[in-house]
Amino acid sequence: MASERVPVRAEGWNHYIERQIGQRWPATCRAWFPDDGDYSLDWTWKFLQYVFPLDDPRMVARLAAPEYSTEEWATIDRYLAQARDLAGATVLTARSGYSVYIATMDSEPEITETTSARDATIGFLTMLRQFYSNDEPASFKRAYNLLSRELNRESRDLKPLKAWRKAHATLRHTHLDHLILVQAAAHGHVPQRLSEENGFHPSAIDCRS
Repeated sequence: MASERVPVRAEGWNHYIERQIGQRWPATCRAWFPDDGDYSLDWTWKFLQYVFPLDDPRMVARLAAPEYSTEEWATIDRYLAQARDLAGATVLTARSGYSVYIATMDSEPEITETTSARDATIGFLTMLRQFYSNDEPASFKRAYNLLSRELNRESRDLKPLKAWRKAHATLRHTHLDHLILVQAAAHGHVPQRLSEENGFHPSAIDCRS
């Protein structure tokens, strides 16, 4: 009947893929994130582990006696402090989406978008730059160089750490959603064409660092 409402739910490819894959190890630093962020946190870590061969960082033994200078300890402390601040950003745990309402079959659809506030996004990007730009005091590159130096000095295996560096480098120029589609297509979860034609393909967006 014309007065009846028919609810229709559509979901993106990422929801389907998420149900097909497993998670090798639980999310790290969970206490850094808001209490309502568990869903987003697990979602993100599941896909990061799906795309990259990352080992659980909690399984890496601590450095026995790192020889950091006072300035280098300050760099590491700043990196960790900035990471905690970034983890608390609402942008990371916000659920974005669209709702569509059509009063009748002849009516124009009313589309409502749910997303993070613009000012929150701008603030998030400002904090993210601390890690993204190699020139920033709290950059990933600075922290990586300090840690790898001490691991090498203690004759430790650098392979797990290098895997994280490779993932970081890849994400600087390729969107995670594209990488997920490529992996899912290789595993037969989605059609091959989705890995070649999607809105997150490097040819469709500007991911230059």
